[in-house]
Amino acid sequence: MLDAVSYDSAGAKETNGFTGGKINFGGVQYTSAVTKTYTESTTVTATAVCNDGYQFDGWYSDSDCLTKVASNAQLSVSVNSSIHYYAKFVKSSTKTLYFVPNSNWTKNGNERFAAYVYQKSTGYSKWYSMTEDTSKGCYTFTMDTSGNYDRVIFLRMDGSKPENDFANEWNRTPGVTKGSAEGLAIPTDGTNCFVQGTENDGWNNCGGSWTTK
Repeated sequence: MLDAVSYDSAGAKETNGFTGGKINFGGVQYTSAVTKTYTESTTVTATAVCNDGYQFDGWYSDSDCLTKVASNAQLSVSVNSSIHYYAKFVKSSTKTLYFVPNSNWTKNGNERFAAYVYQKSTGYSKWYSMTEDTSKGCYTFTMDTSGNYDRVIFLRMDGSKPENDFANEWNRTPGVTKGSAEGLAIPTDGTNCFVQGTENDGWNNCGGSWTTK
């Protein structure tokens, strides 16, 4: 059986264990316990997928999440007898997003990257400078989720100007430079990395898609 346990920011268990995420098993995402029967020894793989505002804390062999069996979200196990594994999700006050620019956006060598997040209904907003994560081949920033931001614009900035301001931008996603296009919806399905497309010569309005880092 595969199940989930969620904890709130105070460290207490939440009533619905799947509040913090889902379990992807056999190409299906489950929001309740998964029970499967096999007639012979086999290897099964399951993946824990966080909901927005939660982070994955490991797979455990007990519902109190005291005995950890794996740290990675993807779990592969050889089933020879009855097993119970629990995915642990913990509510987080931060969220990390990643951005993979196309080659046009990085060819100058004197650009830098920033992110502008905002709440569509109120306009409440905040700027973040992005840092390069060479191990993941992308740029990243971590935002405070208490602002309930639901839109993000990734920007290619003039590297000679350290201030995060639209006046210092060179390009942005997904709209026209210095235009008023609406930002990208911040995912709530567990994806966290926007990979920029190459349409329109790879500059403005070049599209892209969300994936997971």
